[in-house]
Amino acid sequence: MTYEKLDAFLREWTPNELRDREQYLQALENAKNKYPSIPTLYAAGHFPHNITLEEWSPIKIYRHERYCTHYYHTHSNLEIMYMYSGKCQQEIDENVITLNEGDLFFVSPGTFHIPDIHDDSILINIIIEIDELSAAIKQLDEIKGKLIDYLKDIVRSHHCADYLYIPASQDLELRNMLYALINEYFEHREFSEFQMRMIFNQIVCQLERSHSENMIISTLSQHKTIPIKWMLQYISYNVQDISLEKLAHTFHYSKQHICRIILKATGKTFNEYLNDIKLSRAKMLLKTTNLPVVEIASFCGYTSNAYFHRLFRRVEGMTPIEYRKSNIK
Repeated sequence: MTYEKLDAFLREWTPNELRDREQYLQALENAKNKYPSIPTLYAAGHFPHNITLEEWSPIKIYRHERYCTHYYHTHSNLEIMYMYSGKCQQEIDENVITLNEGDLFFVSPGTFHIPDIHDDSILINIIIEIDELSAAIKQLDEIKGKLIDYLKDIVRSHHCADYLYIPASQDLELRNMLYALINEYFEHREFSEFQMRMIFNQIVCQLERSHSENMIISTLSQHKTIPIKWMLQYISYNVQDISLEKLAHTFHYSKQHICRIILKATGKTFNEYLNDIKLSRAKMLLKTTNLPVVEIASFCGYTSNAYFHRLFRRVEGMTPIEYRKSNIK
């Protein structure tokens, strides 16, 4: 397809994005009015309906959904983020890096990261399987440079840098190569798989030739672990239906290991920590809104209004209604 058609395709709004944009803008308005609004947290890997991962290709491409809050996640393959338009922030191990239009950001397998796109910016993800990366490295073995060394480290060992960042906003030649790679993927014509391999090698050569001095590579990471604050944030954002099973599935840890992480970080068990969050949120809503108690109980994740009343009275020494009245100014 032509560049104009591909550009229109990538900018197309999906029903999920339109819904999320409306919710995000409403949350901003609620924040101005000091009305509590709890954002929805979506799983990374929730792809737009018009952009799916094709099984035929060892190099897979998709677009991140806009106005969608992601959480810390990781991949088993190499992930290359291409800032197609606009800009976004990427957080890795407490470091926040701003990607501008045209920039490339390589994320190593096993590295926890989180993108933040709450505007119309377009971020393209290119996922390359390790076997495919290994084959590409063999063809480029005679080339020396930061990027090649970084890719070799990924293929040959688990002891590699977390990421490699390349500011490349002014490189029109590189942009044309990336357009060709993306176009081959979505067009899926005869020999597209072979064309994509060649284009990827051209991209690597162009980066080494024109951007070796601008590459920013992270220090080597001994342990790729998820920052505990993001796990606790995920619990806080999903109190209505959170469970140990969901945490284990989301963060790829066993339930026992998650319990140990939470206990070490908070001094509380999972259930104790969750109940504290629910009750704190309920008290905040009782003090700041006129919502019926039954709605507050449901909003805070209590399926039984009677249980909520008993628990609240046991912990606070008064009923929810009495608590609300005692906090009227």
